[in-house]
Amino acid sequence: MAQHKVYSAIVKAIKKRKLKEPFGSKEFRIACPGFADGTYNAFLYKHRKGNPGGNSELFKKVASGKFRVIRPFKYGLWFSKTSKRKNLSLHFLIVCLKFFPMYT
Repeated sequence: MAQHKVYSAIVKAIKKRKLKEPFGSKEFRIACPGFADGTYNAFLYKHRKGNPGGNSELFKKVASGKFRVIRPFKYGLWFSKTSKRKNLSLHFLIVCLKFFPMYT
């Protein structure tokens, strides 16, 4: 599964409280510097829920020019460094219960 560098930067900025939701391209540019100018103008719209291009739906448009990240985060970005092992153990348990229901 492909991982968006831009999406990762947005999620990290939200987790670090550098980017507050809902946000627009201006706030996105300030919180996540270093991308091409066109990225700030197009990425949020290109990946909004219901986009006409069939691109991955990463954001929900909540007002004119304002977006929220759709949760749960995609591409494994819900993991924090400190809780990754705990989350993986929980995921393993859920998978086991799904495929081996006779043990529940």
